[in-house]
Amino acid sequence: PSVEEVEAMRKAYMNPGIFHYYKKPLMIVEGKMQYLYDEKGRKYLDAFGGIVTVSVGHCHPDVVRATNDQNNLLQHTTTIYMNPKVADYCKML
Repeated sequence: PSVEEVEAMRKAYMNPGIFHYYKKPLMIVEGKMQYLYDEKGRKYLDAFGGIVTVSVGHCHPDVVRATNDQNNLLQHTTTIYMNPKVADYCKML
């Protein structure tokens, strides 16, 4: 979809409290390591330092592999059930 179509969908379907900070925001459609790409294929260096990407980049192959491995096994379960992964993670912390 075009930027205009996405903007119209956001206005129609999203909570108005979820907004962007720019008159003409970028429409990011792909990320690879430290780079982002817009809908026209333009490349940007991501210097924002957002959630987790600051440490590993976008679509880091090791993270993608580990995520896919886990999703193929079990994507999500509530903590009211036993699962060794959450306890292993807490132990590592």
